[in-house]
Amino acid sequence: MKKKNKHPAPRQYRIIYRAGTSVMKSKQYYSVFHSSEALEDIYHTFHAGKIHAKSITIYKVQEHNRFNGQWEDRMDKALENAEGVSGIILDHGKIVLRKKGGEK
Repeated sequence: MKKKNKHPAPRQYRIIYRAGTSVMKSKQYYSVFHSSEALEDIYHTFHAGKIHAKSITIYKVQEHNRFNGQWEDRMDKALENAEGVSGIILDHGKIVLRKKGGEK
């Protein structure tokens, strides 16, 4: 990702996802410079085995707007600028990640 695309200070990002066949959705919060960094972080967390499921479905990547208190969608920007993320499946506006062959 080009450095000029980053914010000058970290921002709050929220990723809403479902792990495996869980009924409930989960939320992960990140304080990073760009939405793509939050997506890369959850990708590596999942593949490191810290999220205990064979797959996860990411529904939203959002940035907190501190001026109006709203969460704004950043899914497209996160996908556009993410580096080092492979095996992503796009399914009707959602991101699906699956474990690779020999992973836990």
